[in-house]
This record gives sequence, C-alpha cells and structure tokens, in this order.
Amino acid sequence: MAESDVLSKLERYQEALAAYEQVIALDPTFAGAYEDKGDSLLKLGRYEEALTAYEQALRADSDNAHVCYKVEKYRCRPNRCPPATADNNARPRSCLRQ
Repeated sequence: MAESDVLSKLERYQEALAAYEQVIALDPTFAGAYEDKGDSLLKLGRYEEALTAYEQALRADSDNAHVCYKVEKYRCRPNRCPPATADNNARPRSCLRQ
C-alpha cells in the first residue's frame, strides 16, 4: 500500500483512490485500505462515498474504534455509537447503518 499512501501524502487524492481500489481488489478484507479510501474520498468532498468506505472498514474490522469515531463524526446520531477510546476497547458494531 506504500504507493497509495505516498500519493495521499502528496495530496494526489484521485490517484490515491485508484491505488486503494487496487489494494481492495486484491484483499477485500483489508480494513485499512477501506479507511484510507474513505480519507481520500473526504478530501475529494465525496462524503457519502467516504461513509460507505468507513462502514466497509468496520465490516472488515468491527473492533476498530478509530474508524467508528469517523463514522460517528460523519453519520451516527447521538447515543447510537459507543464512544471511541484510545485503547480501542469500544465495540463499534452499532456504528454500521441499519
């Protein structure tokens, strides 16, 4: 994933997005690629698509409180998600859209 990360750091988000898509095609269970895809989509102003990517990250890694925080910030209603914690002990399954 190094190429996609470099592209993102260079603020070449559209190219980074294509690279993250390639990573996901190779390993659809890799939560980090979905999260990074969501970050690139946010930078491109594509908020609904970013939310979908973050939710896919949660489906791949349901214990990822960091991604749950991102879902909370952009989608979840109050009291729907557990608070994200620094030690990642939160159970973010409730962040997924029903």
